[in-house]
Amino acid sequence: MITSLELKPEIMEQRNLALQEKYRKIEENEVRYEQQYCDDAEYAIVAFGSAARLSEKAIEIAREQGIKVGLFRPITLFPFPTKEIAALAKGKKGILVVEINAGRT
Repeated sequence: MITSLELKPEIMEQRNLALQEKYRKIEENEVRYEQQYCDDAEYAIVAFGSAARLSEKAIEIAREQGIKVGLFRPITLFPFPTKEIAALAKGKKGILVVEINAGRT
């Protein structure tokens, strides 16, 4: 069953290309994130929302013990800061992604 509003393939293709271009522009201009303690970090935690606030305390404790950990906090999830996280991962011994949700998949 086809449920598209644009049933003609050539119209569907043009719509798809327009949406891809729109997303590319958003990705170039609207990605927002913040980093804390990442310059010297051997490990990084990636977390957003309340998980990021909890991670800040874990990072504080780890740094007191001499473990160099940084925080990468995405502010926008759409578009997701994919390139920035990939750049962060270079040279790190490990990355931990922390998530809190209500059990939904």
